Amino acid sequence: MSQDKATDKKSLPEGQLEGEKKPFSFMKFILYISIPPIMVILVLFIGGLILALTGDPTQTAPRIGMIRDIFIIILAFEFILVVLALVALILQVTRLISTVEDEIKPIIENTKETLETAKETAQFVGKNVTSPIVGTQAFFAGLFVFLRDIGGIRRAIRKTTPKGGNDGK
Repeated sequence: MSQDKATDKKSLPEGQLEGEKKPFSFMKFILYISIPPIMVILVLFIGGLILALTGDPTQTAPRIGMIRDIFIIILAFEFILVVLALVALILQVTRLISTVEDEIKPIIENTKETLETAKETAQFVGKNVTSPIVGTQAFFAGLFVFLRDIGGIRRAIRKTTPKGGNDGK
């Protein structure tokens, strides 16, 4: 039984558990909404075409006129939907612009202020902390070199004197 559960989990897509549902897909929603009206329009078109080709023109003319009127009504509804979608798009663009002006610009200004503060802090630390430390270290390095050289001169002078110390007497 434990092997059956293991094979069931392997057959599922990666990252999906048994009880999990797939997330909402906008493309699937659009397809589910748009396919039925398209099918209705195609059925009406094909029905009108069959009536026009096979029937008596005097009897089918009013029927085709009704189908034409239905198409005109459908196109009017589509036009209304397109206008509403355009209005929604304009409102979304307006919201985006106001978001950029109201939220992103202050964030950019705060970032600029922070960078200026960091730059000034680095300059202050460099001038008031780092420079004196470097100067002090340079002074002591020079002092040690000076003392070493003086010690080297003293050793060099000592090596030139005879080791006996009596000057040959």
